[in-house]
Amino acid sequence: MGDTSDETQEPRDIVDRAIDALRAQTIIEGPPARLSAATVELLRRQETRQPRFGILRIAAVVLIALCLAGVITLGVRHAHLQALQSGQLAPVVPASNPKGPAIVNSDVPHHGVEPPVEPRPDVRPVVATLGSAISVTGHVYFHGDPPAQYRHPSSADASMAEHDQVHDESVVINDDGTLQNVVVSISSGLKSGEPFPVPPDAVVLNQKNCMFQPHVVAAMTGQEVIVRNLDPMLHSVHSMDAEEAPAFNFAQPADGQRVLTPFQTVKTFKVKCDIHPWMTAWVRVFNHPYFDVTHDDGTFSIKDLPAGTYTVKAWHEVFGVQEKQIAVTGGEPVVIDFTFEPRQ
Repeated sequence: MGDTSDETQEPRDIVDRAIDALRAQTIIEGPPARLSAATVELLRRQETRQPRFGILRIAAVVLIALCLAGVITLGVRHAHLQALQSGQLAPVVPASNPKGPAIVNSDVPHHGVEPPVEPRPDVRPVVATLGSAISVTGHVYFHGDPPAQYRHPSSADASMAEHDQVHDESVVINDDGTLQNVVVSISSGLKSGEPFPVPPDAVVLNQKNCMFQPHVVAAMTGQEVIVRNLDPMLHSVHSMDAEEAPAFNFAQPADGQRVLTPFQTVKTFKVKCDIHPWMTAWVRVFNHPYFDVTHDDGTFSIKDLPAGTYTVKAWHEVFGVQEKQIAVTGGEPVVIDFTFEPRQ
Protein backbone atom coordinates (compact mmCIF):
# COMPACT_ATOMS: atom_id res chain seq x y z
CA MET A 1 0.00 0.00 0.00
CA GLY A 2 2.93 2.34 0.75
CA ASP A 3 4.23 2.00 -2.79
CA THR A 4 0.83 2.66 -4.16
CA SER A 5 0.51 5.81 -2.05
CA ASP A 6 3.87 7.10 -3.30
CA GLU A 7 2.97 6.41 -6.89
CA THR A 8 -0.33 8.22 -6.42
CA GLN A 9 1.17 11.22 -4.65
CA GLU A 10 3.91 11.89 -7.25
CA PRO A 11 1.67 12.42 -10.27
CA ARG A 12 -0.74 14.44 -8.13
CA ASP A 13 2.10 16.77 -7.15
CA ILE A 14 3.03 17.16 -10.82
CA VAL A 15 -0.53 17.89 -11.82
CA ASP A 16 -0.99 20.34 -8.91
CA ARG A 17 2.12 22.24 -9.94
CA ALA A 18 0.94 22.33 -13.55
CA ILE A 19 -2.45 23.71 -12.51
CA ASP A 20 -0.77 26.34 -10.30
CA ALA A 21 1.39 27.35 -13.25
CA LEU A 22 -1.64 27.67 -15.47
CA ARG A 23 -3.46 29.82 -12.91
CA ALA A 24 -0.36 32.01 -12.51
CA GLN A 25 -0.54 32.99 -16.22
CA THR A 26 -2.97 35.86 -15.70
CA ILE A 27 -2.65 37.02 -19.32
CA ILE A 28 -4.23 33.81 -20.56
CA GLU A 29 -7.88 34.18 -21.44
CA GLY A 30 -10.43 32.64 -23.70
CA PRO A 31 -11.20 29.11 -24.97
CA PRO A 32 -7.56 27.82 -25.15
CA ALA A 33 -7.07 28.31 -21.39
CA ARG A 34 -10.41 26.73 -20.50
CA LEU A 35 -9.68 23.75 -22.73
CA SER A 36 -6.28 23.26 -21.13
CA ALA A 37 -7.70 23.45 -17.59
CA ALA A 38 -10.33 20.89 -18.47
CA THR A 39 -7.65 18.60 -19.86
CA VAL A 40 -5.62 18.86 -16.66
CA GLU A 41 -8.65 18.05 -14.49
CA LEU A 42 -9.41 15.02 -16.63
CA LEU A 43 -5.86 13.77 -16.26
CA ARG A 44 -5.98 14.28 -12.49
CA ARG A 45 -9.16 12.16 -12.19
CA GLN A 46 -7.80 9.48 -14.48
CA GLU A 47 -4.53 9.26 -12.55
CA THR A 48 -6.34 9.06 -9.22
CA ARG A 49 -8.46 6.17 -10.42
CA GLN A 50 -5.61 4.14 -11.95
CA PRO A 51 -2.41 5.02 -10.07
CA ARG A 52 -0.49 1.96 -11.13
CA PHE A 53 -0.25 2.73 -14.83
CA GLY A 54 3.15 4.44 -15.07
CA ILE A 55 2.76 5.11 -18.78
CA LEU A 56 -0.24 7.25 -18.01
CA ARG A 57 1.84 9.40 -15.66
CA ILE A 58 4.40 9.96 -18.38
CA ALA A 59 1.71 10.80 -20.88
CA ALA A 60 0.13 13.21 -18.39
CA VAL A 61 3.41 15.07 -17.85
CA VAL A 62 4.05 15.33 -21.62
CA LEU A 63 0.53 16.54 -22.36
CA ILE A 64 0.64 19.09 -19.56
CA ALA A 65 3.96 20.47 -20.83
CA LEU A 66 2.62 20.77 -24.38
CA CYS A 67 -0.54 22.43 -23.18
CA LEU A 68 1.42 24.89 -21.07
CA ALA A 69 3.67 25.88 -23.99
CA GLY A 70 0.81 26.24 -26.45
CA VAL A 71 -1.50 28.10 -24.09
CA ILE A 72 1.20 30.53 -22.95
CA THR A 73 2.11 31.29 -26.59
CA LEU A 74 -1.53 31.89 -27.51
CA GLY A 75 -2.02 33.98 -24.40
CA VAL A 76 0.94 36.24 -25.15
CA ARG A 77 -0.27 36.78 -28.72
CA HIS A 78 -3.80 37.44 -27.48
CA ALA A 79 -2.56 40.02 -24.99
CA HIS A 80 -0.36 41.62 -27.69
CA LEU A 81 -3.32 42.00 -30.04
CA GLN A 82 -5.43 43.50 -27.26
CA ALA A 83 -2.71 46.06 -26.57
CA LEU A 84 -2.51 46.94 -30.27
CA GLN A 85 -6.25 47.41 -30.57
CA SER A 86 -6.41 49.56 -27.43
CA GLY A 87 -3.60 51.82 -28.70
CA GLN A 88 -1.21 50.95 -25.88
CA LEU A 89 1.28 49.45 -28.32
CA ALA A 90 2.29 50.78 -31.76
CA PRO A 91 2.37 48.25 -34.62
CA VAL A 92 5.78 47.31 -35.93
CA VAL A 93 6.19 47.81 -39.66
CA PRO A 94 8.34 45.01 -41.08
CA ALA A 95 11.40 45.95 -43.09
CA SER A 96 11.55 45.00 -46.74
CA ASN A 97 13.39 41.85 -47.62
CA PRO A 98 16.27 42.61 -50.02
CA LYS A 99 16.08 39.06 -51.40
CA GLY A 100 12.33 38.92 -51.89
CA PRO A 101 8.99 40.59 -51.20
CA ALA A 102 8.30 42.47 -48.01
CA ILE A 103 7.56 40.33 -44.93
CA VAL A 104 4.09 41.17 -43.65
CA ASN A 105 2.59 40.02 -40.33
CA SER A 106 -1.07 39.37 -41.10
CA ASP A 107 -1.91 39.23 -37.37
CA VAL A 108 -1.11 42.92 -36.87
CA PRO A 109 -4.05 45.21 -37.74
CA HIS A 110 -3.22 47.51 -40.67
CA HIS A 111 -4.69 51.03 -40.46
CA GLY A 112 -3.52 52.26 -43.88
CA VAL A 113 -0.87 54.66 -42.51
CA GLU A 114 2.79 53.73 -42.81
CA PRO A 115 5.29 55.52 -40.55
CA PRO A 116 8.01 57.50 -42.38
CA VAL A 117 11.18 55.63 -43.17
CA GLU A 118 14.30 57.45 -42.03
CA PRO A 119 17.08 57.38 -44.66
CA ARG A 120 20.36 55.81 -43.73
CA PRO A 121 22.91 58.54 -42.91
CA ASP A 122 25.53 56.96 -45.17
CA VAL A 123 23.31 56.79 -48.28
CA ARG A 124 22.58 59.84 -50.43
CA PRO A 125 18.84 60.23 -51.10
CA VAL A 126 17.73 59.51 -54.65
CA VAL A 127 16.62 62.53 -56.67
CA ALA A 128 12.94 62.41 -57.57
CA THR A 129 11.95 61.35 -61.05
CA LEU A 130 11.68 64.29 -63.42
CA GLY A 131 8.36 65.59 -64.65
CA SER A 132 6.19 65.07 -61.56
CA ALA A 133 5.26 68.67 -60.64
CA ILE A 134 5.48 72.10 -62.24
CA SER A 135 7.46 74.58 -60.15
CA VAL A 136 7.74 77.59 -62.49
CA THR A 137 5.60 78.43 -65.50
CA GLY A 138 4.63 81.42 -67.61
CA HIS A 139 4.73 83.06 -71.03
CA VAL A 140 7.34 84.86 -73.11
CA TYR A 141 6.01 87.83 -75.08
CA PHE A 142 7.32 90.23 -77.71
CA HIS A 143 6.32 93.89 -77.59
CA GLY A 144 6.95 96.23 -80.50
CA ASP A 145 7.31 96.02 -84.24
CA PRO A 146 8.55 92.54 -85.18
CA PRO A 147 11.48 92.29 -87.55
CA ALA A 148 10.82 91.22 -91.11
CA GLN A 149 10.44 87.49 -91.68
CA TYR A 150 13.04 86.23 -94.11
CA ARG A 151 12.14 83.61 -96.66
CA HIS A 152 14.66 81.45 -98.46
CA PRO A 153 14.10 80.05 -101.94
CA SER A 154 14.31 76.28 -102.08
CA SER A 155 13.39 75.68 -105.72
CA ALA A 156 17.05 75.21 -106.58
CA ASP A 157 16.70 71.66 -105.28
CA ALA A 158 14.38 69.67 -107.54
CA SER A 159 13.31 67.39 -104.71
CA MET A 160 12.03 70.44 -102.80
CA ALA A 161 10.15 72.00 -105.72
CA GLU A 162 6.81 71.74 -103.88
CA HIS A 163 8.21 74.03 -101.14
CA ASP A 164 8.50 77.42 -102.84
CA GLN A 165 10.03 79.13 -99.83
CA VAL A 166 11.18 78.23 -96.32
CA HIS A 167 10.99 80.57 -93.34
CA ASP A 168 13.77 81.98 -91.26
CA GLU A 169 12.81 80.89 -87.73
CA SER A 170 15.21 83.13 -85.81
CA VAL A 171 12.14 85.18 -84.80
CA VAL A 172 8.74 83.47 -84.57
CA ILE A 173 5.98 85.58 -83.01
CA ASN A 174 2.45 84.26 -82.61
CA ASP A 175 -0.69 86.28 -83.32
CA ASP A 176 -1.19 86.90 -79.58
CA GLY A 177 2.34 88.31 -79.23
CA THR A 178 3.92 85.25 -77.59
CA LEU A 179 7.41 84.31 -78.67
CA GLN A 180 8.72 80.89 -79.67
CA ASN A 181 12.24 79.45 -79.49
CA VAL A 182 13.13 81.03 -76.14
CA VAL A 183 15.17 78.94 -73.70
CA VAL A 184 14.10 79.53 -70.08
CA SER A 185 16.39 78.08 -67.41
CA ILE A 186 17.54 78.39 -63.81
CA SER A 187 20.82 80.31 -63.89
CA SER A 188 21.60 80.56 -60.16
CA GLY A 189 20.37 79.31 -56.80
CA LEU A 190 20.98 75.59 -57.22
CA LYS A 191 23.17 73.85 -54.67
CA SER A 192 26.75 73.52 -55.79
CA GLY A 193 27.73 69.98 -56.68
CA GLU A 194 24.15 68.73 -56.54
CA PRO A 195 23.84 65.52 -58.62
CA PHE A 196 20.98 65.38 -61.11
CA PRO A 197 19.63 62.38 -63.01
CA VAL A 198 20.12 62.47 -66.77
CA PRO A 199 16.73 62.51 -68.56
CA PRO A 200 16.10 59.09 -70.10
CA ASP A 201 14.58 60.46 -73.33
CA ALA A 202 16.79 61.62 -76.16
CA VAL A 203 16.63 65.12 -77.63
CA VAL A 204 15.72 64.85 -81.33
CA LEU A 205 16.71 67.40 -83.96
CA ASN A 206 15.03 66.73 -87.30
CA GLN A 207 15.94 67.86 -90.79
CA LYS A 208 12.58 68.17 -92.51
CA ASN A 209 11.37 70.22 -95.47
CA CYS A 210 14.84 71.71 -95.72
CA MET A 211 14.63 73.06 -92.16
CA PHE A 212 15.97 72.07 -88.78
CA GLN A 213 12.99 71.23 -86.59
CA PRO A 214 12.78 72.42 -83.90
CA HIS A 215 14.87 75.48 -84.47
CA VAL A 216 16.13 75.52 -80.86
CA VAL A 217 16.77 72.48 -78.66
CA ALA A 218 18.12 72.15 -75.13
CA ALA A 219 19.78 69.14 -73.53
CA MET A 220 21.48 68.15 -70.30
CA THR A 221 25.10 67.07 -70.09
CA GLY A 222 25.25 63.35 -70.75
CA GLN A 223 21.86 63.28 -72.46
CA GLU A 224 21.53 61.59 -75.83
CA VAL A 225 20.98 63.87 -78.85
CA ILE A 226 19.82 62.38 -82.16
CA VAL A 227 19.89 64.15 -85.55
CA ARG A 228 17.49 62.67 -88.13
CA ASN A 229 17.17 63.44 -91.84
CA LEU A 230 13.51 63.06 -92.84
CA ASP A 231 14.03 64.56 -96.30
CA PRO A 232 14.62 62.58 -99.53
CA MET A 233 17.94 64.35 -100.10
CA LEU A 234 21.42 64.69 -98.66
CA HIS A 235 22.03 67.12 -95.80
CA SER A 236 24.99 67.84 -93.56
CA VAL A 237 25.26 68.61 -89.85
CA HIS A 238 27.98 71.14 -89.03
CA SER A 239 28.58 72.64 -85.59
CA MET A 240 29.60 76.28 -85.59
CA ASP A 241 31.88 78.09 -83.11
CA ALA A 242 34.08 75.01 -82.68
CA GLU A 243 36.02 76.71 -79.86
CA GLU A 244 32.90 76.69 -77.69
CA ALA A 245 31.37 73.44 -78.89
CA PRO A 246 32.50 69.94 -79.82
CA ALA A 247 33.42 70.20 -83.49
CA PHE A 248 31.52 67.89 -85.83
CA ASN A 249 30.67 68.04 -89.50
CA PHE A 250 29.21 65.00 -91.18
CA ALA A 251 27.00 64.15 -94.14
CA GLN A 252 23.47 62.99 -93.38
CA PRO A 253 22.01 60.79 -96.15
CA ALA A 254 18.31 60.71 -96.94
CA ASP A 255 16.27 58.99 -94.23
CA GLY A 256 19.39 58.64 -92.09
CA GLN A 257 20.03 59.46 -88.46
CA ARG A 258 23.03 59.82 -86.17
CA VAL A 259 23.48 59.89 -82.41
CA LEU A 260 25.81 62.67 -81.30
CA THR A 261 28.41 62.05 -78.64
CA PRO A 262 26.77 63.24 -75.38
CA PHE A 263 27.90 66.74 -74.42
CA GLN A 264 29.84 66.92 -71.15
CA THR A 265 30.07 70.69 -70.57
CA VAL A 266 27.69 73.65 -70.57
CA LYS A 267 27.62 75.15 -74.06
CA THR A 268 25.57 77.20 -76.53
CA PHE A 269 26.32 76.70 -80.21
CA LYS A 270 24.84 76.83 -83.67
CA VAL A 271 24.33 74.00 -86.15
CA LYS A 272 23.92 74.42 -89.90
CA CYS A 273 23.69 72.46 -93.14
CA ASP A 274 26.52 73.25 -95.53
CA ILE A 275 24.45 72.09 -98.51
CA HIS A 276 21.48 74.34 -97.69
CA PRO A 277 22.98 77.35 -95.86
CA TRP A 278 19.64 78.72 -94.61
CA MET A 279 19.18 75.58 -92.50
CA THR A 280 20.30 76.53 -88.98
CA ALA A 281 19.50 75.52 -85.42
CA TRP A 282 20.70 76.32 -81.91
CA VAL A 283 21.73 73.88 -79.19
CA ARG A 284 21.97 74.82 -75.51
CA VAL A 285 23.50 72.39 -72.98
CA PHE A 286 22.97 72.62 -69.19
CA ASN A 287 24.42 70.73 -66.24
CA HIS A 288 21.00 70.48 -64.57
CA PRO A 289 17.46 69.54 -65.71
CA TYR A 290 15.73 72.83 -64.87
CA PHE A 291 15.13 74.33 -68.30
CA ASP A 292 12.56 74.44 -71.09
CA VAL A 293 12.12 75.85 -74.59
CA THR A 294 8.96 77.86 -75.15
CA HIS A 295 6.29 75.82 -76.86
CA ASP A 296 4.28 76.76 -79.93
CA ASP A 297 1.99 78.89 -77.73
CA GLY A 298 4.88 80.75 -76.07
CA THR A 299 4.56 78.99 -72.71
CA PHE A 300 7.24 77.24 -70.67
CA SER A 301 7.34 75.00 -67.59
CA ILE A 302 10.18 74.07 -65.27
CA LYS A 303 9.46 71.03 -63.11
CA ASP A 304 10.59 69.50 -59.81
CA LEU A 305 12.50 72.55 -58.58
CA PRO A 306 13.25 72.32 -54.83
CA ALA A 307 12.11 75.11 -52.54
CA GLY A 308 14.51 78.05 -52.60
CA THR A 309 15.40 81.39 -54.19
CA TYR A 310 16.52 81.33 -57.82
CA THR A 311 17.40 83.42 -60.84
CA VAL A 312 15.43 82.52 -63.98
CA LYS A 313 17.00 83.38 -67.33
CA ALA A 314 15.23 83.74 -70.68
CA TRP A 315 17.51 83.50 -73.73
CA HIS A 316 16.68 84.36 -77.34
CA GLU A 317 19.14 84.23 -80.21
CA VAL A 318 18.15 87.69 -81.54
CA PHE A 319 16.71 89.61 -78.57
CA GLY A 320 19.27 88.62 -75.97
CA VAL A 321 18.80 87.70 -72.31
CA GLN A 322 16.45 88.65 -69.47
CA GLU A 323 16.59 87.52 -65.84
CA LYS A 324 14.14 87.55 -62.92
CA GLN A 325 14.34 86.50 -59.27
CA ILE A 326 11.81 84.04 -57.88
CA ALA A 327 11.14 82.17 -54.62
CA VAL A 328 9.83 78.60 -54.82
CA THR A 329 8.03 77.36 -51.70
CA GLY A 330 6.92 73.93 -52.90
CA GLY A 331 3.24 74.92 -53.03
CA GLU A 332 1.53 76.48 -56.03
CA PRO A 333 3.73 77.01 -59.13
CA VAL A 334 5.45 80.36 -59.51
CA VAL A 335 4.04 82.22 -62.53
CA ILE A 336 6.30 84.71 -64.28
CA ASP A 337 6.29 86.30 -67.74
CA PHE A 338 9.08 87.73 -69.85
CA THR A 339 8.62 90.45 -72.49
CA PHE A 340 11.25 91.12 -75.14
CA GLU A 341 11.49 94.23 -77.29
CA PRO A 342 13.36 94.98 -80.50
CA ARG A 343 17.05 95.53 -79.93
CA GLN A 344 18.26 99.05 -80.69
